[in-house]
Amino acid sequence: MTAPNRRWFRCSPRTMFVGVAAIALLAAWIGYESNWHNSGPPIEFIVPVGYSGEFTIVKNRAIGEPPKFEGNKVIFTIPASGELLVADTSIFHRWHKELCRDTDGLNRMIEGLGLTVGGPDRPNTHRWDDDGVVHRWKVL
Repeated sequence: MTAPNRRWFRCSPRTMFVGVAAIALLAAWIGYESNWHNSGPPIEFIVPVGYSGEFTIVKNRAIGEPPKFEGNKVIFTIPASGELLVADTSIFHRWHKELCRDTDGLNRMIEGLGLTVGGPDRPNTHRWDDDGVVHRWKVL
């Protein structure tokens, strides 16, 4: 007596191949659309020695400074006031690594606090790429 011919799937091999190929294509498309393939350079924040608490980066095309590149990193030097005006914040809207150190070179831990769009003091800000958008971090 022979054992019955059982398969772990209940469709033809061709149907299984088409299904697996469709899932693979869908996963590749989702990865492409979500910018996995297009990550940005690391971002390094430089804070004053002994700095603690929150700091912000505010987009202001008119008077903000452009991003500074050092090797393969984007460098933002945070002033003692804790607020830096920059002309372009698009670098934050790509996947990137964030680092922080003080002006003496000591590595510091930071926590991202997100971004704020609009608000009572910025009524004309409605989108993430408008002037006045505030990106926030906290030095731990």
